[in-house]
Amino acid sequence: METFDLQALIRACLIGLGVAFISGYVVHVVVGVRQQSESFRRLILAAVGIGLLVSVGTYYAWPSLARVPDLAGLAQAEAENALVKSGLTPEARPQMAIGVEAGRVVPNSQNPEPGLPVRTGSAVSFGVSLSSSAATPPSSSGKTPVLLVSLFDPKTGSTLHCPLGGDGLHRCPVKGTFSGSHTERVALWLKPVRPPSERFGWYLQRSGNGIIGIESDNVWDGFVQVGDAQYPPKDGDVVDVAVSVISEAMFMELMGRSGVVVEPNPPGIHVDISRNVVVVLR
Repeated sequence: METFDLQALIRACLIGLGVAFISGYVVHVVVGVRQQSESFRRLILAAVGIGLLVSVGTYYAWPSLARVPDLAGLAQAEAENALVKSGLTPEARPQMAIGVEAGRVVPNSQNPEPGLPVRTGSAVSFGVSLSSSAATPPSSSGKTPVLLVSLFDPKTGSTLHCPLGGDGLHRCPVKGTFSGSHTERVALWLKPVRPPSERFGWYLQRSGNGIIGIESDNVWDGFVQVGDAQYPPKDGDVVDVAVSVISEAMFMELMGRSGVVVEPNPPGIHVDISRNVVVVLR
């Protein structure tokens, strides 16, 4: 991690040197001071002084490094705005946190830590407390189920950024949390809403899509595909995204089917759905 703004120092020195040279030359020409005279030496010292002042002022007024702001307790949108204003890139991640209001930044979850100087454009990750409904979904028995799954990004009514891959398909990164038995699996689903698909229902994400991994902190990452080569997506298309916990046997049966797998509803022990998500192509 950088703690000294070398780039800003070099820039400030170059600007100060240029100002010193120009100011000294202008005074020399206008006043007509001769070399080797006492006045000429004073002129050189004055030019050097001006250059130093300009260098110091430029260094502090035009930094290349940005200080990471303290995000603890801020709402997710407030934290992202604070980072953007500081010239940094926000990277929110879901995190289970007791005693932290849902949707707010979990204390001591920032990386890099607050106050550190970093290059502008650097990514700053931070944990956002999950909603109580995501942490304790209801069950028919009245008890909290062991299996918990949630969608963190995208949320209902938010946007889904979908870059174009080398194969000509748009795959969109999604993430959430899962905790439970290792004998259960997590499946990703997508339903085109506007425009609707040729086959109504939820499309299972597989063959390069779906869940790509679950980290030790129960955060999973995955990809959903919007459109295909024959029917490419457009900016502003609307989709629903779902994640579900299914048994190992059902997972293997679904993955073993031929062709495109479409279900009327996402099957599973527990399902979380983000609705009316707007597609943004990039």
